[in-house]
Amino acid sequence: MAEKLLFFSGGGRFSSPGPWIHGQRQIDSFELILVTRGTVYLQENGREFTLRPNDYLVLHPFIPHGGTQATEEPVEFYWLHFMAGETGILPPPDWEQRFAFPCFGTLPSPSALIQIARQLLQVQESPAYPEETAHHILYLLLAELAVQREQAEPQNALAARVHEYVRAHADRPLTVGQVAEALGYHPDHLSRILKGCYGFTLRQEIVTQRLSRAKLLLQTTDFSVSRIAMELGYEDPNLFEKFFRYHQGITPTAYRNSFSKQHTNHK
Repeated sequence: MAEKLLFFSGGGRFSSPGPWIHGQRQIDSFELILVTRGTVYLQENGREFTLRPNDYLVLHPFIPHGGTQATEEPVEFYWLHFMAGETGILPPPDWEQRFAFPCFGTLPSPSALIQIARQLLQVQESPAYPEETAHHILYLLLAELAVQREQAEPQNALAARVHEYVRAHADRPLTVGQVAEALGYHPDHLSRILKGCYGFTLRQEIVTQRLSRAKLLLQTTDFSVSRIAMELGYEDPNLFEKFFRYHQGITPTAYRNSFSKQHTNHK
């Protein structure tokens, strides 16, 4: 019997000023929801989920789902449908077990997944790309989600604590010494713990999280580059632009403009 293939069947970015509640439905595809603003109240097969920014949920085919209460505040999220069938590409290993019901959580690095989602939606809206391009990007997106699900449950509790501290304080300038002092450990010890668990040092973690915060603001807000620099604790926007360009290879404006095409719905 031939192995089932995966293919991308559509998606977009949902935006509502509120109040809004998700409809009750049962569909024939998987649906990945990535929340970027507000709170989304959903249930799948009777199990309730409260999704906030940086949370994800994979809804499953032929299982009833829908809203449990209205969201009064503005809400935004990406929605991506994919299906298993006879066409498409080979799925990631053990994908059915990895994304079995219930499949939800908080993303350690939301900007990485949102970047792939935006690229997928741009390909969807651009007829110049071959059809199979979207399926390959879907594979990358699911692989990234699988990696982040594993990172969210590290075996080393101290590594998780360091990661969370840096993530929570990524909106301000950080040094290795400041993080180590706040957590009560020697900087070299924390770097060794992170290296063993995640494969990178504390200095690399700080850069990654600050860059991730910057990307998320560029992807999900209309803030000016100067405003984003301020949100990240830079008094001089030029220093932020130099930081971003050095680590990303392009300017913040060019990064934002590289994912300009996407379908947005409001109902």
